[in-house]
Amino acid sequence: MFIPQTMRLEFKKLGAISDPLANLKSLEAINEWISDMKLFLLDQAQQKGYSLQEIGDAQERPRQAVHRTLKSSRTKGFTHPDFEGVSSSTCRYWFDWWSDPARDANGAEEAGRDPSFEAARITRELQARFDAGVLRKPVGGLKRLRNG
Repeated sequence: MFIPQTMRLEFKKLGAISDPLANLKSLEAINEWISDMKLFLLDQAQQKGYSLQEIGDAQERPRQAVHRTLKSSRTKGFTHPDFEGVSSSTCRYWFDWWSDPARDANGAEEAGRDPSFEAARITRELQARFDAGVLRKPVGGLKRLRNG
């Protein structure tokens, strides 16, 4: 599983800093990322053919709760058909992946696509979802809401 460099840094801060407020800030960032990753992995599990019951069992939740979560997480694409039916958490995952400094258009996984262009496309989609009231957190996460 891809873990963004920003999250790796937040985990390191937790072990190195004794200030409770700084640790709370790091935990909040990690918690936001974990919430997005749960939705992303739910979607991935379903796409790989796992039943709602199997997914629920893995989380110790009823299958109905998994169904509600998946149903509410999917939305239409606002800026491009590529985003049709793609959950916002998956878009955030894609954004983190394309924003990784290790990404290069010449890399095997990137298939000639420009990472900064792809990250910008995803940012526009997430911003459009936020502006439409579909996305709870702004593109930059909760800290942007608090500071902006």
